[in-house]
Amino acid sequence: MMWMMRMITPCMHTRTTIRITKTTGREIDLAKIIACVPYQEILIVVESGVQVTVYDSRVDAHAVSLFRSILIHVCENAHMTYIDRRHCAGDEFSLISIQADTNSTVLYQGLYTGAGTTKTTLNLILAGVGAQGDIRIGSVVKGKSCHVVNSMQRHDVSQTTSRCVVRSVVYDDACTNYDGIVHILPQVKKIVSHQFHKSLLMGDHACATARPKLEIFSHDVECGHGSAIGQLDDEQLLYLQCRGLRHIDARRLLIGAFFDDLYTDDLLLRAVGDVVF
Repeated sequence: MMWMMRMITPCMHTRTTIRITKTTGREIDLAKIIACVPYQEILIVVESGVQVTVYDSRVDAHAVSLFRSILIHVCENAHMTYIDRRHCAGDEFSLISIQADTNSTVLYQGLYTGAGTTKTTLNLILAGVGAQGDIRIGSVVKGKSCHVVNSMQRHDVSQTTSRCVVRSVVYDDACTNYDGIVHILPQVKKIVSHQFHKSLLMGDHACATARPKLEIFSHDVECGHGSAIGQLDDEQLLYLQCRGLRHIDARRLLIGAFFDDLYTDDLLLRAVGDVVF
C-alpha cells in the first residue's frame, strides 16, 4: 500500500491523493490519514485487482461549515467498499464521484446524522463493461436540521449494473430531500439500474420529499424507481406492546428494522441504534 499526500495550507485546506495497491483483505481508515479541516479535496485510486474497505468516520462537535470533494477511481477488476459515517454539529457539503472501470464493483454505505444542514451529491459512473455499483444511504434527522441527498447513476457503457437505496428517519421539525437520476447514454444496452427511497416521519412537523427520475436514451434496459413516505404502523406498534415491549422500545425496534437490510457493516448498524429513539 502506498499513500501519497500533498498538503496546501494545512490549517484550512488539504489536497490529498491516496493510491491503494496490494491491499487485498486490508482496511483503510481515512481519519488516520487526513486531518479534519474546513475544506478537503481527496483523490482515491484503487488499482487493478485490489480488494479494499475504506472507513471514513467523522464526528465533529464544533458548529463549523465543512466542504469535502472526494473523487474515487476503481480500476479494472478492483473491488471497493466505502463506509461513510458522519455526524456534524455544523453544516457539511460533500461531493463524491465514483468511477467504476471494467468488471469492478463498488459498495458505498453511508449514515448521515447531525444538527446542521447536510448536502451530499453522489455521482456513480459505470465506465467499463461489467462494472457494478451499489449505493446505500441512510440518515437520521432531528431538531430543525435538513439533509439533502442528490444521486446520479450514469451508465456510459453496456452490460453494467447499479442500484441506489436511500432511507431516512425524520424527527421534530427536521426535513430531508432526495433527488435521484438514472442516466443511460444512447446505444448502451443490457443495463440494470434501480432507485428506491423510503422516509419515516416521526413527528407532525417532520417533512420529506423525493424526486427519483429516469433518463433513458437506449433500449434493452431494465430500470425502475420508487418512493414511499409515511409513519410507523400503529398496528405493528400495538402488536409489540401487547407482547410486553414499552412504547419507546417498540419504536426503536421498528426503526432498527427499517435500516436492518440497508447495511452490511456492523459499525453503521450499531450507530443507527445509538441515534434512534
